[in-house]
Amino acid sequence: MVVDVDNRIIAINPAFTRLTGYAEQEVVGQSTDLFGYEHQADFFPDEIQSPLTKTGHWQGMIQMRHKSGELCPQWLMIDTIYDEQRHARLRIGMFSRITDQKRAEATIWQQANFDALTGLPNRSMFYDRLEHEIQKAKRVGQRLALMFIDLDQFKEVNDTLGHDIGDMLLKQAAQRLSTCIRRIDTVARIGGDEFTVIMGELQDAGSVERAARKILQALAEPFHLQEDVIHISGSIGITLYPEDATEADSLLKNADQAMYAAKTHGRNQFNYFMPRMQHAAQARMRMANDLRDALTSRQLDVVYSRSLRWRPAPSTRPRRSSAGVIRHAA
Repeated sequence: MVVDVDNRIIAINPAFTRLTGYAEQEVVGQSTDLFGYEHQADFFPDEIQSPLTKTGHWQGMIQMRHKSGELCPQWLMIDTIYDEQRHARLRIGMFSRITDQKRAEATIWQQANFDALTGLPNRSMFYDRLEHEIQKAKRVGQRLALMFIDLDQFKEVNDTLGHDIGDMLLKQAAQRLSTCIRRIDTVARIGGDEFTVIMGELQDAGSVERAARKILQALAEPFHLQEDVIHISGSIGITLYPEDATEADSLLKNADQAMYAAKTHGRNQFNYFMPRMQHAAQARMRMANDLRDALTSRQLDVVYSRSLRWRPAPSTRPRRSSAGVIRHAA
């Protein structure tokens, strides 16, 4: 596309028509604003015009509106033709379609932020959304809940029926979890058979318990996978902001500890985080570290003991034999 210094179109080539849908008679004499989009009416905004004025060159990505109304990403390179007095006379724009490039970028972003198996947000996206919900709750003075969900007996399914069946189970479990939460909530898979649910904008604390019971009921329903019918359950740990913690890492740790408490108490249930869980976990960690240090420093002694079998003292009472002879017990 060739334009004058007032951004009026002077000429286009057939490739421009194929990219934009506009024929030559439709655009020659028109302003380049014809290709503007809703957030930028001027096709050559200041961020393009300023370097053009200084250097005569510019290149970068733009969103160009097709004749059909569709926004099409294009890579634009602009060069300037000057007259004898070094005044800008014409600008030549060279366009390249980058739809494939943008599609590749979208694929990379998808892979970086979403679980490939279930399509749920992965650990990275989970942290982003949790941080966002924490900041929003802090700003408006609301509460939020974080659930940590682990599938009971999932390892047995993988070991006995194979990873293909395990993957099918994870996909169905993810779908069931998604139907148990509100539209504003986030369910994520953070690894293996571990899922999380972020519940923001809590007006009623009872909604957390209702959601937890709904999830347990959904996971307890039989899973029909090919020719197999599989029964599993879920263990859920729940922590609350700001009562239990105000940082994302601390909330996740709390929910994880509460989930293990639910497993310890029999599985297929939910458990709220309590501070004593944190104290117990820290005590276990300190004990483990102390034992490692003791082994390294050879501070442990092994004592072997042998238990002796107790025998009663021999009786001295005489007993009579059948022959009438008095004998003593040996």
